Amino acid sequence: MVQVIGSGKACVEPRVSRVVGWGAHSQTGRDLQLQQIVTAALGLSELSFAAIRMTNANGYWLAAEAGLDAVNLRRVRSFCARALARREPMMVWDTQADARFALSPLVLSKPGIRFYASVPLFDAAGYNVAALCVGGANARTNFSQIHDLVRLAHRAERYVGH
Repeated sequence: MVQVIGSGKACVEPRVSRVVGWGAHSQTGRDLQLQQIVTAALGLSELSFAAIRMTNANGYWLAAEAGLDAVNLRRVRSFCARALARREPMMVWDTQADARFALSPLVLSKPGIRFYASVPLFDAAGYNVAALCVGGANARTNFSQIHDLVRLAHRAERYVGH
């Protein structure tokens, strides 16, 4: 069961203190199981990238990613950070038309992200401690694969110790 905290957004202080188990996953290398999850997410439907961004008391890191070069790997963190403040999946149909993303280098230059979706990942206590994020080069009006993305997010939660 998901615990809603305050306004329904993730609460930073309690969340950071609750992610000890999640923090045990490597901040330097890529985890094979999480890498398989983002690879599966990338294959959902004409997507350019997929990533899992995690958090613990020491900060944020990408635990797994697919489809990003070194420059864009650093930039995608700002996209995924938005998911860490949410309790539900987020979809941005056209990043160029959304003030939160329109000026991002990921939108304005290579890889030209136009569609973005993310699903928050929760620990066993209901705190949002990570996000599975995907993006693509084409704006959309629908993303029927959101249910598949949610299933992949649940798989990541189970693996990391939900």
